[in-house]
Amino acid sequence: MCHRAHQSCTTRDVALDRHLPDCEDILKEVIWAFSDFVRDNRGVYDPEARYPAGNPWYPVTGQF
Repeated sequence: MCHRAHQSCTTRDVALDRHLPDCEDILKEVIWAFSDFVRDNRGVYDPEARYPAGNPWYPVTGQF
C-alpha cells in the first residue's frame, strides 16, 4: 500500500496459472481495472477507454 498527501493506492501481486479454468476471467478483470484506473486518472470519460487496442476482449463493431 502506498500513501501520498492527495492519493492512496493498494497494490497486490497476482499470479496466474494458464491451466486454471478462470484464468482468462481473472486476466480480463485485471486489464479492465487497469484501463478504468488510467481513464479515471486522466480525468477523461471515454467509454471506449475500457477497451484499449490489443485487448482480446475488445468488442469490435460487427464482430457478432
